[in-house]
Amino acid sequence: TASLNLEGVEQIYNISGSREGSGYLLHLAPRTPSMKRMLQQFVIRFNEGLQADRTEMLQPNGDRIVTLYTNEARAPIDPTMFQFSPPAGTNGAGRTARVGGG
Repeated sequence: TASLNLEGVEQIYNISGSREGSGYLLHLAPRTPSMKRMLQQFVIRFNEGLQADRTEMLQPNGDRIVTLYTNEARAPIDPTMFQFSPPAGTNGAGRTARVGGG
């Protein structure tokens, strides 16, 4: 669920969804005991444009983490933001740094 990447999510979570107003709720409950120790439930609210505008994480100890998303922009990201130059005095020859998952 990092970065709201939902690919393969059904292998990790039990999923249910519902309509709320003009948007949707996606409820994720962990399947594995190791995940259940960290997370009781994860809820993603999508607006009518299917953009996530709120996430809510309920932890087993009762703590609740709510995150609101606003001013979303789907502009292209400049590839130079992901370029890495090793600091002076280091040897980065022959190595490729990979940023992000996948």
